[in-house]
Amino acid sequence: NLGILLVDFLCLYGRRLSYVDAGVSCRDGGHFFSKSKRGDAWLQPSRPGCLCVEDPRDADNDLGRNSYNISHVRNAFGLAFDVLTSPTTYPGESRLAKLVRPEANLYHRLVDGEKQPASGGGGGGGARAPQPLAPEIADAIGAVEAVARKRKRSSNNKEM
Repeated sequence: NLGILLVDFLCLYGRRLSYVDAGVSCRDGGHFFSKSKRGDAWLQPSRPGCLCVEDPRDADNDLGRNSYNISHVRNAFGLAFDVLTSPTTYPGESRLAKLVRPEANLYHRLVDGEKQPASGGGGGGGARAPQPLAPEIADAIGAVEAVARKRKRSSNNKEM
């Protein structure tokens, strides 16, 4: 689901990733690495929070060494995460749904994991029934919804 990917990206790069300690690599399927284990060339003591991105063709080359204002980018990602996961005025409304249209059967797939009947006549050629959500996707959706509920309760308590 694109919505989950977007929210996870914004959360990771806007809230969780330590730009001081970790660098990003696209090699071998992608991973994070410890800047301190790579040496001073990766740490940049004068710019400790800079973005470090390993060159896929040359592991000793930091493609992010000339990046600047990464703190502004990180803050923008964090703010976007906050806005997309914050409670809305109307129950059941989602800011994320305005950006990424959820599948019609998403709620049923999330709640009970049942396959919805395929549309179309009895023979082959009808639309394929959607598969149940993978557990990790259902968990991610649940986590986003839990954050939204918590923020809504928090904002309701502040209003009282």
